[in-house]
Formats: sequence, structure tokens, C-alpha cells
Amino acid sequence: MNKISEIIRELREERKLSSKELAEKSGLSPAYISKLEKGNYDTISLKTSQQLSVGLGLTLKQLLEHFGLLDDEERQGDSNVINKFRSDGYTKKEAEEIMRFAEYVKQKNKK
Repeated sequence: MNKISEIIRELREERKLSSKELAEKSGLSPAYISKLEKGNYDTISLKTSQQLSVGLGLTLKQLLEHFGLLDDEERQGDSNVINKFRSDGYTKKEAEEIMRFAEYVKQKNKK
């Protein structure tokens, strides 16, 4: 099993989604999700990554971070923001949701 397949399966399971539910939410076929999680693909396209991020309730940036494709400086910046929210009394989950919403607003404003 490759890293991508492990990460996708772990993220799906964390969200308590079946592979069929992830397929429906991401607009991908259940067969593709199954093959992906079995490690049949070494790489996936940016478009597929975007679809998976939607299905998993993540921004594309967050999914790419899980894949280890963004540099440490960018991850450190996000971590600092999350830690600031945490110090202001937000839970980790709430802080991450705020970050996802901020990324959504940023992407929406780019259109």
C-alpha cells in the first residue's frame, strides 16, 4: 500500500465515511475509491485531489499537506494560526474549521 492510499483511507475513516459515501461526496466512482485505497495508483491528478478534498471536507491545501506536498514554512504558518485560536479558547476542531472556512472564502473571492 502506498502513502496516498493510506492517507485517503485514514482520512475517510476519521470522518466515519464508507468508501461509497466518499465516492458520492467526491463525484468519483466507488470502484476508483476502492482501487485507490488498495494502492493501485501511485499518483493522482490535481483534479482528483480536489474532488477527494471536497468529499473529505478539506481544502485542497489541507489534503496536499496530508500528502506532504507543501513546504514546512506554509504548514508552520497554519499551525501558528491554529495555535493562536487554541490559546483563545477554541478547540482544535473548531480552529481547523475556521481555517477551512477562511480557505473557502479565499478561494471563492478568487473567482
